[in-house]
Amino acid sequence: MKLTVKKRIFDVSTSVVGIIIVFIIVFPIFWMVRSSLLQTVYVYQTPPVLIFKPTLSAFIRVFTRQNYALRFMNSAFISIVTTVFALFFGSMAAYGISRYPLPGARSMPMIFLFLRMLPTIATLAPVFLMFNALHLIDTYRGLISLYITGAISMVVWMMWGFFYTLPKEIEESAFIDGCGPFRAFISIVIPMSTPSLAALGILSFTGAWNEFMMSIILTRRHVITLPPGIKFLMSQADLSWDMISAAGTIVSIPILIFCLAAQKYFIGGLTLGAVKG
Repeated sequence: MKLTVKKRIFDVSTSVVGIIIVFIIVFPIFWMVRSSLLQTVYVYQTPPVLIFKPTLSAFIRVFTRQNYALRFMNSAFISIVTTVFALFFGSMAAYGISRYPLPGARSMPMIFLFLRMLPTIATLAPVFLMFNALHLIDTYRGLISLYITGAISMVVWMMWGFFYTLPKEIEESAFIDGCGPFRAFISIVIPMSTPSLAALGILSFTGAWNEFMMSIILTRRHVITLPPGIKFLMSQADLSWDMISAAGTIVSIPILIFCLAAQKYFIGGLTLGAVKG
């Protein structure tokens, strides 16, 4: 009886804590969406207006005044190219590390993990100086190459463990049927790795889409992405919280749709990629 009471108390306590955590995470998002749908006159009203007629005027002003359509296309193009290249080349590198006895192969994943652990601010100055010398400031190839290097390190670290779990006999049977190593990798290994690749695709896309610090330093006018674009909505003369909230909502919607579309792969893919046989 005492165990039953203790279990109920524990279940209720964990549920309450979970609800509080979810509220803390979700409430700012709710408030951002609410502020984006308010008329400007109600944004600064105290106490806050809870019942109102939604309007899209803030979204219209964001797209008409700040050229947000171009910034949206920049973010989409850069994030998609980064994700595709990082998954392809990162999975190839991870496959080579896990399958072939290369010198120092065992230490390579740890090197890639170390690169992921470096804070962005620590590499900001040398990256800027290098990109400036190579004339890559405010270019698509500069920002894409930078994001790919960061995403590849994550893909290699996650995928090399997954490839260890795949039985080599499957590939050996493909070799007997006449497949070369690259053909076996594309036709057999990649389809079997779909859950892990989908999960890593979400993480790579989200990382490139949300990146702020490097983008604001390495872009000027033509290749500005969405996150730095929000910063340009703020000035000492004008601080339109409805427009800022609308821009934040625009940034969040594609990530939400992308994650919902691939959620069935996400948890299982990360679990598979994190287990080394």
